[in-house]
Amino acid sequence: MRKLLWNLFKIAVIVVIAFGIYDNYFRTEPTHTISVEDHGSILPHTEAEISDVVLGESRKKQELVVYEQDLSASQTITTGILDLDIFRKTKEIKSYGTAIYVVDLSSLNEDDISYDASASLVTVHVPHAALKTVTLNAEKTEFSDVEHGLLTWGDIKLTPEQQNLLTQELQADSSILTKADLSAEESLKELYSTVLHTLDPDLSVRVTFR
Repeated sequence: MRKLLWNLFKIAVIVVIAFGIYDNYFRTEPTHTISVEDHGSILPHTEAEISDVVLGESRKKQELVVYEQDLSASQTITTGILDLDIFRKTKEIKSYGTAIYVVDLSSLNEDDISYDASASLVTVHVPHAALKTVTLNAEKTEFSDVEHGLLTWGDIKLTPEQQNLLTQELQADSSILTKADLSAEESLKELYSTVLHTLDPDLSVRVTFR
């Protein structure tokens, strides 16, 4: 009798252990721990989060140089008295320079940035490219010989006012602004794509002008 009870006790212990193993490995539903990386990838980005990234990079750049253009302009300088040919001197001057075009990013704010989550598209509205400076290259300036009237002599000096006129002629080509805008669009798309891809590599960027 005692031996029978002992055998029943051992059987009961084995059954309890087997049930515990079954419950632990077959009935318990698996759990999934969301890592920081998983969490970031499944939560949608907010427009505020996108704006912070774009505006942060814009504040770093302030004025972004987007285009440089070599330019040239010619000017005829004439001096004389009483508008008579015998008192008139004429000289041709050809000047060369470089125009620098920038986009002012310091004025960007949250209203200039929109985010289409369904298309993973960020749109940034920026100012048009604008002329920042024109630098004259004095070493390349070309002067023709002075054409003298019968009663004239000496050279013709370029006055500050005439130099300003040359600068204005160098920057007068409006078609360059179109090229500068195209370059700005490309440069800014690359700039913002680079920083936004650290947030989400699937984001795409579109740049439009105000």
